[in-house]
Amino acid sequence: MNVLLWLVAAGYLLHAATVLRAALAVPRLPAALPGPAPSVSIVVAMRDEARDAEAAVRGFLAQRDVDLELIVADDRSRDATSEVLARLAAAEPRLRVVTIRALPQGWLGKCHALHVAGAAARGEWLLFSDADQRLVPDAVRRAVDAARASGADHLVLAPNHAPTTPLGRACLLAFRAALVRQMDLANRDHPRGFLGVGAFNLVRARTWRAVGGHARLRMEVLEDVGLALLLRTAGFRTRAYDGAAESVVDWGGTPRALLQVLEKNGIALLRYQDWLAVAAGVAMPGVWLAAWAGPFLGGAAGWAAFAGLCSAALPAALLARRLGWQPWLACLVPLAVLLPTLALLRSWLLARRRGGVRWRDTFYPLAELRRGRAW
Repeated sequence: MNVLLWLVAAGYLLHAATVLRAALAVPRLPAALPGPAPSVSIVVAMRDEARDAEAAVRGFLAQRDVDLELIVADDRSRDATSEVLARLAAAEPRLRVVTIRALPQGWLGKCHALHVAGAAARGEWLLFSDADQRLVPDAVRRAVDAARASGADHLVLAPNHAPTTPLGRACLLAFRAALVRQMDLANRDHPRGFLGVGAFNLVRARTWRAVGGHARLRMEVLEDVGLALLLRTAGFRTRAYDGAAESVVDWGGTPRALLQVLEKNGIALLRYQDWLAVAAGVAMPGVWLAAWAGPFLGGAAGWAAFAGLCSAALPAALLARRLGWQPWLACLVPLAVLLPTLALLRSWLLARRRGGVRWRDTFYPLAELRRGRAW
């Protein structure tokens, strides 16, 4: 038991040190550079988003110092989304609406919508984004300048989050710890350093077309990550920036809402492999419980395991400060570090029970998702 507890302590301390180093290394988005306005096409897929469509469109069109077009793929909407977009497009020449009436066989809806809209884009750069993202007016210009300055063909921003409960923010800090590690790997051109952020995936248009667009991701739930892997495999460079001051998305206000947001993603992260889900479901909760039980088990090893778990609060405090949140929220992170594993397990259990994944009101069987996965 002492050996196990020392291993738990070492694992948590190593994780905290790695996250802290990565958090310090990941840069903020720099200021804009002088020069002509870059040509950018923002590509967004919408389905049944009549309530938020106008705010999203106006937010994207507020970007300045870029030669901008906004392409919205209206993906089989059944509400008033089409009418809202048509009204906005009639008054705004920079907005183009691509209407999709049917989903071809062998495609996920969002992947198909992004592929069709991206193919229609005229910009030198493509920004694949989500309708719930809100950007400061100079974010796109600064991102393009940063990509050019670093010689990157692909750039992602890690967003901030809409207001949540204290425990919800602690859970987001636990997710962000894993994210910044991957961002740091990408910035160091590590072979495993591929990273996609669905809210802000900026890619050079000719590069996107060189890897086949989203056609090779047609059945990929994690299409943002899949695109990053395609680019990395083809030898293109990704750069990742802390976009907490430039981008905000809404993942829900509670841990329960976060689990629902991640419902489709967990099984995809597990690559639809049952053994991975079982291994994660046994190992991670066991390690977490061992750390909490350490003080009750007594001895130096038990207290070391508990201290190792608590060390997660150190990088979390830095991440909270970067996000503009109260640093004391980091004290809740040792409670929340299990949530990513719970999200994976919940997603896996639901997918196994249903026999597939429901996304945008379309059901995709597990067998098809396994056959069509891109990586």
